[in-house]
Amino acid sequence: MADSLDDRLKPLRDAIDAIDGRLVELLNERARVASAVGRIKHEVGAPVFRPEREAEVLRKVAAKSAGPLGEVALSNIFR
Repeated sequence: MADSLDDRLKPLRDAIDAIDGRLVELLNERARVASAVGRIKHEVGAPVFRPEREAEVLRKVAAKSAGPLGEVALSNIFR
């Protein structure tokens, strides 16, 4: 029974591992772009953190989700 379960779970676990790798790459890419935005804002003396912009980003992210992650879960991830 345990072998059968392991055999069934292995492809799913492998898929999760691959997705995790892609997520890490994308999150690092996003962080690099956000850092560039921060550098430009610093150069021109603009405030780096704008709560209204953060709220807009979180709304857009939530609107793109077809589930199963909801708005609260996505907000926690993106914060």
